[in-house]
Amino acid sequence: MKDSIIKKLKRDEVIRYATVIIQVPFHEVNLLADIGGQLGLWIGVSALTCCEFLELLWLLGKNAMNRIATKKGNRVESLSRDLNTN
Repeated sequence: MKDSIIKKLKRDEVIRYATVIIQVPFHEVNLLADIGGQLGLWIGVSALTCCEFLELLWLLGKNAMNRIATKKGNRVESLSRDLNTN
C-alpha cells in the first residue's frame, strides 16, 4: 500500500511539472514587414483623403462661382469642357 501511494505521488509530481514551450509568433523580419505594410497602407489612405479634400474644395469653389455668375447672367463652364477645348 505504501508503494502505491509513493508511485501515485511521483506520477502527480510529473504531471504537475509539465514542460511548457513558448514560441515567438513573429520573427523580427516578419514584424518589420508587417509594420511597413501597415505604414504604407495608412500613408496611402491619407494621401487619398487629401486628394478628395482638395477635390471637395474645388467643387465647392466652382459651385460658389456658378452661383455668383448665375446672378450676374454668366455661367462658368465645366472643367471637362475646358479640358476638351485646349
